[in-house]
Order: sequence, then structure tokens, then C-alpha cells
Amino acid sequence: QQVMYLTLYSPLLHSSQKLGEDERSVLCLRYGIHDGITRTVTLVASEMRQTKSWVRSQECRALRKLRRPWYEKRLKEHRESLQASQSLPL
Repeated sequence: QQVMYLTLYSPLLHSSQKLGEDERSVLCLRYGIHDGITRTVTLVASEMRQTKSWVRSQECRALRKLRRPWYEKRLKEHRESLQASQSLPL
């Protein structure tokens, strides 16, 4: 499980270092990056004691940053390497 975590999420977490603390926290909670449990906007808002619209704006801002060409290229390379490793016979 530790190996899977490092393989899947390490590059994403590295890319997320360019995000603000709030943006990173929202993405980690929404998509279960740290614990594997995804949460709704309502749950994230409740946990962070913020409004749902604030959570949505932080999520959108973070995703927009991650879609920038440099980040997108790194994430695409990572996804392709994962697909290549999954297609290899064990």
C-alpha cells in the first residue's frame, strides 16, 4: 500500500507544492490524497469551517494552476508511466 501511495501520489504532491496551503488542503480532502477517502464539498467546508463556495473557489483555482502547461506535462508523463507499468506482465 505504501508503494502504491508513493507511485500514485508522490508526483501529484510534488506538483501541489506550487499551490497555496488552502488550495492544497482542499484538494487533499476532496480527492482523498492523504487517506484515500474522498469527500463532498459540503464535508470539506464543514471540516475546514468555511463556506461551500469558498471550497469550490479554492478547488477551481488549484485545478486551474495544475492545468498550466508545465504542470500538465509532468502529470501527463506520470500518468503515461503508470499506464506503461500496469501493462507490463507481473
